[in-house]
Amino acid sequence: METYRLSSKLKNADREIVIQTSNDASVRAILSTVYVDGQAANVTRTRHPGEWSAEEILSMVKFRHNQKKEELESMLVAFQVVMDRGEPEAMYQLGTAFFYKKLFEEALTLFDSATTLSGTFDGAYNFMARTEMELERYDRAIRAARAAVEMKPAYADYRHTLGESLMLAGSYREAVAEFEEAVRINTYYGDAYFCLGLSLLLNSVYQKDISLFGAVVSRSSDYFKKAGIIDDQYEGELFAEGFKLLEEQDLESAYVLFRKVYDARKRDKFQDLSGYYMKYVHFYGEPTPESLDRRIEYLREEIQKHPDYADIYTELARLYLERTRYSCTLSIEHYRKALDVNPAMDNVERQLTAVQEGLASIDQLVAQVMKDNG
Repeated sequence: METYRLSSKLKNADREIVIQTSNDASVRAILSTVYVDGQAANVTRTRHPGEWSAEEILSMVKFRHNQKKEELESMLVAFQVVMDRGEPEAMYQLGTAFFYKKLFEEALTLFDSATTLSGTFDGAYNFMARTEMELERYDRAIRAARAAVEMKPAYADYRHTLGESLMLAGSYREAVAEFEEAVRINTYYGDAYFCLGLSLLLNSVYQKDISLFGAVVSRSSDYFKKAGIIDDQYEGELFAEGFKLLEEQDLESAYVLFRKVYDARKRDKFQDLSGYYMKYVHFYGEPTPESLDRRIEYLREEIQKHPDYADIYTELARLYLERTRYSCTLSIEHYRKALDVNPAMDNVERQLTAVQEGLASIDQLVAQVMKDNG
């Protein structure tokens, strides 16, 4: 099968963003990859049936490429809008969208700006730490995570972020203490249990802190099992193989497998949350009718999966309101065209006036909703 490949280049300040979309016949998928300064940031996969014709595949490549290009363009517009507004909460919210799209430098700029304007913004410090971890700048991650923990010591997520930063920096005893505090605060914190297991294995492999050496196989195994019970997405072939290696006392190989399991789960979470947090791009950017329709369809699918998530219904309600505003704008445009053709149509003139008054009311409603959500 012929390979189709499209490429587009975007410019954001001094950073180059390239989008490449192609069909991969070996996995029957359309792949859209975003490169930032030559490094792959994220990949979107769209599966397709093998019986598709060459024309159908080319059409889908073009569609997915244009969709990804519009998405990135809308993110960059929202980025500039939020930076110009200078509101820490908006910077933090939009930063999460960039974070889950793995556009880490832009995310870091937003989180850093939020904390500069509001030195007590604990959530922004926490995400700053998570971003620095992804960029493998662990000392910076630890500083930001400590700031978040100092502000909100009873937040399990902040303890986990600090613990993971310390673990990656090689401070296993301190990392274990933070993970233990995270599970004390939240008994059902699967990721923290998993990282407790990873920290104990790493400490033994690198022979760091003797106080953590005791019963490392049984303790780490217990932590991994608890994580698997809380989050069954951890379970699988590699997960099971890791326990076999633990029983054989091959701690280094066991760590490598369990680390792969943890990283795979993290990738899945990024994928799951990247769509959800795009709501801030639509909130602060300049959505088109087409992008609104796609977002509405996405949320309708999410409701089927998560019927108890009130935030989804709330966002969907706001988007329907914005879509109504666009429809009213189009209605006015066509009434005016009708009057251009025949200015004597008094009934059309009256209808145009009514729709204009309705649009003014909708504009007020949208402004109020945006203010309440902001």
